Amino acid sequence: MKRLAIWTVLLLIVASIGGASNSSGSAAASTYWEDGVQAVLPAHAATGDDQVVTISSVSCTSAGDCSAVGSYRNAAGRPEGLLLTETNGFWESGLEAVLPAGADVADQLVDLNSVSCSSAGNCSAVGSYYDGTGQEGLLLTETGGTWGPGLEAVLPANATVTERSGATVYSVSCGSAGNCSAVGAYTDGPGTYAALLLKETAGSWGTGVEATLPANATGEAAGLNSVSCSSVGNCSAIGSYLDSSGNGPGLLLTETAGTWGTGVEATLPTNAATTEQFVDMDSVSCASAGNCSAVGTYNNARSNDAVLLNETAGTWMPGIKAVLPANGAKDDQVDLHAVSCASATSCAAVGDYVDHAGNIQGLLLTRTGGEWSRGLEAPLPTNATTAAPNQLAGLWSVSCASPGNCSAAGSYNDKSGRFEGLMVGETGGSWATGTEAVMRKHARYVAGRLISVSCSSVQYCSAVGGFEQVKGALFNSSPTPPCLVPTLKGRPVRVAKEAIRANDCSVGKVTRATSRSIKKGRVISARPRAGTRLDRGARINLVVSRGRGR
Repeated sequence: MKRLAIWTVLLLIVASIGGASNSSGSAAASTYWEDGVQAVLPAHAATGDDQVVTISSVSCTSAGDCSAVGSYRNAAGRPEGLLLTETNGFWESGLEAVLPAGADVADQLVDLNSVSCSSAGNCSAVGSYYDGTGQEGLLLTETGGTWGPGLEAVLPANATVTERSGATVYSVSCGSAGNCSAVGAYTDGPGTYAALLLKETAGSWGTGVEATLPANATGEAAGLNSVSCSSVGNCSAIGSYLDSSGNGPGLLLTETAGTWGTGVEATLPTNAATTEQFVDMDSVSCASAGNCSAVGTYNNARSNDAVLLNETAGTWMPGIKAVLPANGAKDDQVDLHAVSCASATSCAAVGDYVDHAGNIQGLLLTRTGGEWSRGLEAPLPTNATTAAPNQLAGLWSVSCASPGNCSAAGSYNDKSGRFEGLMVGETGGSWATGTEAVMRKHARYVAGRLISVSCSSVQYCSAVGGFEQVKGALFNSSPTPPCLVPTLKGRPVRVAKEAIRANDCSVGKVTRATSRSIKKGRVISARPRAGTRLDRGARINLVVSRGRGR
């Protein structure tokens, strides 16, 4: 079974998004992304070029209160689990995830794939590690701001863990503190995989359960990639399985009042391939019990298309083919990576597609009043390359705080060919021009990408990712514009210009005038005045003294 794991394709890049200030005066101008900060790793982390960090997931419950997870290399070059906590807007130093007692000391191979928080400091995270016998599912719980030791996921009785096989937990969602559901896959025989369901109740993880598959399943290959819970015991999960015709249909599961029903096959659009069919379900989001949306891709006769699936009152409707922007390639080539629903009928989905010129563009889809609209090309910052077919843009994550108010994160390449972190905001149902993610005190880097974003309200979000020379990047948004005009009067012009740039502003027009009280070469006045908040990059005009004159 193929799984698109976006957190494992980063190489030396850790994704990071910052929503963005919108100096264009667009609809999203009420939300601003601050400069990103570098994650502080545990003391025993590798340094320099030996350091590799991946931050895969972030979850926020209120403004400035979030948790993020991923992995890093220690000084011996071995992967460790990384736990990061933001409290009152401050990201604390990262912690090493404490593994179960049986973990292989020499080669732990830790991956943390997903985190979900129900309230500040109360979260659960999932992933996998190696215990010397095989790959085991990893479960971690944070209570009152403290992460407890990791637990090995207890697998169903038919599980077989060997040197080359085992279990992985891909996704977790929490309805309340200590009450969560998690999904993944495990081996139940030589070369065969089963879909895994796990439940945490009052802070205690129970024994895993094998998901019940549709009647046409062979039982040879199945797995679950994503789960979303609108309340305790009311969740939906998505994945894929192998049927008796050799196809790989999409798998849809619904939990009602704590009981998981039998999985159903995702009904695809009419142009789907009927032989050698493969469906990759990537993301699901539930706004209320039994009311969810899921996204993924499927193959047609020539290429692949994106599918949008809606669950209403516990019943999954037939899938809808995502309609691409007018510049979409004739042979649709598209991927949808994430979906977020703020209500039963209002959602946003993001991904990428190939346009007529062969560029890869970011894709935005919006569901309003229960209907999915035609996709939009993500509008890129002005420094994005325009040379076809060299544009490589994509969106990996989206979070909606309320209907029509969302933030999406991803990457694009600029005119120099360098990848940049990308933030795109939707306000009142309108998507604004994307903004480049800016790292604080790191003007030079090779490439950047943002992987996960979480919004606790319309104006407060956090996003995670990284850059090749910044090992783990963290971004926060707020309703406050990032450019703060500093006090400049009386400062030497060189110092004044440095202060302007340091405050996320830019130097505007500089004029000179005589002054009896201000020395030559120092600032007489600045406009706008000190203390004014403006969009990032806003110009500050200076009047500089040329002395007393004659």
